Amino acid sequence: MRHAISILIALFGSVIGGSTAFAQHVLNPADVTLTAINSCANGTFVEQDFEVTNPGTVADVDLGLRAIHPWRGDIRARLVSPAGTIVELITPDTGATGNLDNYRITLDDEAPIVVNEGAHNANQPANGDRYEVSVRPDNPLSAFDGEPANGTWTLELCDAFPGADDGEVTDTTLFITPTQLPQPPVLSCSVGAPVDFDWALTGPNSWAAGSLVNGYTADTIPLSFAFSGDTNRLIARNGTPTPVTSAEFSPPGGNPSLSTNADFLNLSEFMTITVNLGTAGLGVEAAQFSLQDVDRNGWQDRISVTGSLDGSAVSATLTPNLANSVVNGELLGTDTVASGETAANAVVTFDQPIDQLVLTYGNGPGADANPPGQIMGLFADMQLCPRPLPALSAVKSVEAATVDALMTPGAEVTYRITVSHNPDSVGPATNVDIQDVLPPTLRFVSATTAGFTAGSFGNPALPASDTDCVSGACIVNFEDGTLPNTVTGEILITAQIK
Repeated sequence: MRHAISILIALFGSVIGGSTAFAQHVLNPADVTLTAINSCANGTFVEQDFEVTNPGTVADVDLGLRAIHPWRGDIRARLVSPAGTIVELITPDTGATGNLDNYRITLDDEAPIVVNEGAHNANQPANGDRYEVSVRPDNPLSAFDGEPANGTWTLELCDAFPGADDGEVTDTTLFITPTQLPQPPVLSCSVGAPVDFDWALTGPNSWAAGSLVNGYTADTIPLSFAFSGDTNRLIARNGTPTPVTSAEFSPPGGNPSLSTNADFLNLSEFMTITVNLGTAGLGVEAAQFSLQDVDRNGWQDRISVTGSLDGSAVSATLTPNLANSVVNGELLGTDTVASGETAANAVVTFDQPIDQLVLTYGNGPGADANPPGQIMGLFADMQLCPRPLPALSAVKSVEAATVDALMTPGAEVTYRITVSHNPDSVGPATNVDIQDVLPPTLRFVSATTAGFTAGSFGNPALPASDTDCVSGACIVNFEDGTLPNTVTGEILITAQIK
C-alpha cells in the first residue's frame, strides 16, 4: 500500500563560492514541517534562502542535498536565482519507481549519471558523508550561467504526496563558482615594504608547546600573544601539547602557523587570543595574517577578530575561502577539507593603525551540542607595516635685500632655518632642539619661529639686541619644539653687518 508522506525539513544550508577566495553560509533557525497545505499540488513550497554577496557573475552552480526519506520520489526541488530564473532540479516520482530511500547527493551538470537513474536508481544510506554521490539534475543548472551571483538564491521544496509518513531534509549547500572573486586587500605601507613575521618550528620564532603567553620581535616591532578564556579545553595534537608552532595546516613549502587543538564541551565555550603589536598607543600602520583550517565537521569553527588603537575600535576585513564564510562579521566554517588545503584558509586585514587585536575562537550554531575536538592554525604569514616615525631635515639660507647688502656695514640679513617633517609619520615631532652660532662679522638683532606648536629660545638665553657676535657671543638655541607632521617649521634670525 502506498502511504501518504510528509517531509520534516531540518535545513542546515550553506552557500559556497567555488574558488579560493569566496564563501558564505546560511543556517535555518528552526525545523519546518510540511503539511497538506505545502503539497506540490497546491503550488506552495518550503523555501530556504542563500544570501550571496559576491559581485561576479555565475560560471557554475551545484547544489548539495541530504534527505532522510523512505520514499524520496515525493520530493520536488527547484532553485530560483536572484534574476528570477527557475530550474526544477528534481522532478517528483510518486509511483513505485520513486520508492527509494534517502538523498545524499550533489546535483552537478558535469556528473556522469542523472538523478534517480542508472547507478543512482538505488537506496542511499541515511548516515555517512553528507553528499555521497554526484548526479545530474533533471534540468541543467547551466541555465544560471552568466547571471549575477549577488543576491538571494532560493531553494524551493514541496511534497508531491503529502500525508502520514515523515522525511527529513537535513543539509543543503549551494556551490557557486563566480567568474570574479574578491581577493584579500594588498597590504600597502606608506613608507617601505611590510615587515614579515613567520613562525618557525624551532628557534626564536617558535612557540613553547603548551604555553599560553609568549613575546617576539618582528624586525623592530615588539609582539606579544596571550591565550585566555576556556584554555583548559586545549589538548595535545599528535602527542604534543598545544598551542605549538606546526606546519600541519600549511601548504607544501608554506610557513608554519600557531596550531591549537581544542575540545570545547558546548557552544558557549571559547578561547581568546590577545595580540599586542608595537608600542602601546603607537602600534603598527597596518597588519595582515592568515587563519588555517577554518572549517566544519561536527564542530563549526567560529572566529571573531577585533582591533583597537589606544582603546578606540578598528575594524578588520575578513576574506573567506571555499570551506568558510563571513556571517555577521564573523568567520564560520562551512565545509570539511583535509589539513593543509588552502580552501580552509581565511585572511584577516587591518588597513588602519592598531596596537592590539583580539581573536575569539569557539563554535558556531551549526556545531554539535558537544563538538568534537577542533584544530586550527593561527596568525600564519603575518605582515606588518611599521608606523613611520618623525624624520626631520633642516636647511639654512641667508637672505638680504640685495647681494651688495651682504657686504654693506649696517645692512640687515636674515638667516632662515627651514625644518621639514616626514608627512607620513605617526604624529608630530617632539623635543626638537635647533642651535645656530652667528659669525663674528654680525650683530644680533632678533629671532622668531613659525610652524612650531611648542618650544622656546633659551639655555642659553637669546643675546640682547645689538650684541656683538665676536668670540661666539651670539648663540641662538631653540629647544623642546613640537612640529606637526603636516607643517614646515622655520627659525628666522635677523642680524646686522658690522
